[in-house]
Amino acid sequence: MLTATHDLTGTSGKPPAVEDEEVLISMIEAISAQFRVNRRAVMITGFSGGGNPSYWTGLRHPDVFTHICTRG
Repeated sequence: MLTATHDLTGTSGKPPAVEDEEVLISMIEAISAQFRVNRRAVMITGFSGGGNPSYWTGLRHPDVFTHICTRG
């Protein structure tokens, strides 16, 4: 995650939080396509610097994530 490593540039010219969000959402889509996922119970979690992308993505996608759990 770019925001967890304090990378301010990214690779696409988009803000790092947006790039992280796109990666996380694409991961959920890929996992859901391959495995049975209860879409009514999907939690996003992050530890330390991973809390930033967890909060950003979780709060912006309440249709995807039912719980947010960050730890420090």
